[in-house]
Amino acid sequence: ATLNNEIKDSKTSLDKLLSQNTTSFCYPAGKFSDEAKADLLKDGYKIAVTTEASKGFFSTDSIYQVSRYRVNPGSSLTFLPK
Repeated sequence: ATLNNEIKDSKTSLDKLLSQNTTSFCYPAGKFSDEAKADLLKDGYKIAVTTEASKGFFSTDSIYQVSRYRVNPGSSLTFLPK
């Protein structure tokens, strides 16, 4: 199966199983490519996260390559964008 078919088929399955329009994606093992990002856009995803650690900021310029914020017990959430 091609990458686009895997992305499209998984979205279709999730949408049906959860009775929703799935709009967020987490890259398997955090691995991604320009091709994957383009396919996500084409298939209706609005955001995708990697396993890369956040540098402390969020940018909508790379909405298909969002890094993760580590949140631990007792963490303050004041650093999150409003």
